[in-house]
Parts: sequence; structure tokens; C-alpha cells
Amino acid sequence: MQQRGGELLRKEINKKLFAEIVGTGSFLPPNKYSTEDMKKYFPQINLEENLKSIGVKTRYFVRNLDTNEVAFTNSELTTQAAKRALDAANMKAEDLDLIVTATASPDYSIPNMACQVQELLKAKNADAIGILSGCGGFAHALTVATQFIENGFFNTALVTGSEVLSPYLDFSHPKCIEGQAINATIFGDGAGALVLKASHNDDGGVLCSYIGSDGKRNPLFLHDSGSKMRPTEETIKNGLHFWDLNLRLIVGLTPRFMKKATNMILSKSKNNLDKIDWIIPHQPTLPLVRRFAKDIDYPYEKMIIHFDNIGDTADACLPISLDMANKENKFKKGDLVLLVAAGAGWMYGANLIKW
Repeated sequence: MQQRGGELLRKEINKKLFAEIVGTGSFLPPNKYSTEDMKKYFPQINLEENLKSIGVKTRYFVRNLDTNEVAFTNSELTTQAAKRALDAANMKAEDLDLIVTATASPDYSIPNMACQVQELLKAKNADAIGILSGCGGFAHALTVATQFIENGFFNTALVTGSEVLSPYLDFSHPKCIEGQAINATIFGDGAGALVLKASHNDDGGVLCSYIGSDGKRNPLFLHDSGSKMRPTEETIKNGLHFWDLNLRLIVGLTPRFMKKATNMILSKSKNNLDKIDWIIPHQPTLPLVRRFAKDIDYPYEKMIIHFDNIGDTADACLPISLDMANKENKFKKGDLVLLVAAGAGWMYGANLIKW
């Protein structure tokens, strides 16, 4: 049986280990829809006026809304982002010791989607852990992978955040048209990934993480997706196969819990906001991001935002924005980058990265 790299590294050199980010990647599906394109699905609603304040201009779907053909499953979308991250890291899939996926929309309840990604990548030496969560899942996934590396258990890890939300949207259904139209059109599909590698160099990598949960607050349900409620003709008639989204609760809770995660990680890492070069926040709407920036008294222009071009990609938001910013050469060596998110569960968290 092959002994994993992290265990060897810990045994050979008894020094503190850091999780260094050695590669990033992202992938968006082929079906791009502008707000103008979306108008035809909601002719009875002034969609452009409603979405103008929210800030989304385009979104990408795996599903073609006219033919209902689906170009990628979630695991396939994730694999594409993972391959790009591995290429950027100059690594092969068999070099991976661990895969951690975060998503609210896996291909199946079972098997664990991380195992599907492992198979699609042919990452034969990697363990596979799947985190089923809303928008706060990627912070948890990155924290889990970082802990394994810092403890010397694994040497390398792939961490992904992905969503395939468009199959949940049926714009012909009365519930979607009457109650969920605006909610439905802010979402997008996509996947992001990063590769971690153990290092004794503290000049870069994941410096600190903070995660939390509050099970009393549940703004989002997918009712007929688990063992409590089986899909039936009645549940479909009642639209229970759609996300039941309490947007008012999300508007109230998201900035509050992102602020809490930010304050906790700053305290834990003994930093203050003046030292943070960039913040990549979860992006459910632009007004929420602006409110979060105001709440923590941080310059909005120093927040990395791609919501206007890709919509709310939930668990994929942070790694997609991280990769896009990396490709745009926004970061310089030594920059402190804060990732922070909150979402359904209620789950929230933050990761402080030194570039």
C-alpha cells in the first residue's frame, strides 16, 4: 500500500507545515444568458428593472433553457476546473493525496461527489471527502484540507467549490413564475478549484481559518431531495423540487455572519483590516456585498467581485473569483487575501491567505 506524502514529510522533518496554494482553476459552462436573454422566460415581469439594483448582468448554465439539454453534470464541471488547477500547479492527478468538494447540488446523494471527481480525474491515490452545504461550504472544505496538510497527514490536496443550479429551475412552473422569478435569475452554474501542497515555508499559503454553524437559521430548503420526503407526483405539483428560498432571511443574515467570520479570523490571526489587501466575499447580490463592506468599514473597491458576470454561484463563488483574480494578476507576492462566506445551514467561515 502506498504511503502518502504528507506522512513521510512529517516524519522526516519535525517542523511546522503550511498549506501552500500552488494552483487555481475555474470553469464556466457554455450556455451564457444575459438579462436581456432572460426576459423571454418572464414576459409578465419587468425583469431588467428588478435585476438592475441586484447587479447581475449575465450568468452561465449547464442547461440550455430552450432545449433542456444539459452540457455537464456537476462532477464533470468540477473535474474541468480541477484539471486547470492541476495544470497551473504542474501536477498530475495521481499526485493528489486528498480531494475535498463543496456543493449544494451534487450529481447524487450517494455516491459522494468527491469520489466521482476522483474517478473522473483518475486520482487513484487520493482520499475523497464531500461537503454538502450551501454558500458557506467552500470555506469549510478549504479548512478541512488545510488541517490535514498542517497535521502532516497529507502532502497535497485538491479543494473545489461547484454548483449546477439550472436543472432546479423550471421557468414554466407556476411557483417559479409567481414567487421565485427574481431569485431564479440571480443564480449561475460554475466550478472553481485550488491545489494545496505542504510546505515548511511560511511566506505563503493558508495562514488561518475560522468556521461556524447555526442550525436554527435555515433560509433555504430543497424539500424532496432527502429521506424525509420522497419525490412524488404531489411534491412535483407543489413545486417542492425547487429551492424554497427565504430571500428576506438571507438578506438579513448573510452580511451579519460574514462580519462575524471576518472579526473572528482577524482576532485569531492577530491582524486588522488595514493589513488585508483584498477580500473575496460571497456574492449573493451586489447590495449585500456593499452592505458587508460598509458594516466592516472596508473599501468596496478592494473587494474582488465577479457577481455581475457570473451571478450567484453559491459554493463556487469564492474559488471562481480567486482564480479569475489570479488570472487577472491582481495579487502580488505577500498580499493578504481574505475569503469569507455565509449561507444555508446556516454555515459560515473565512480563510486568510498569504499570496
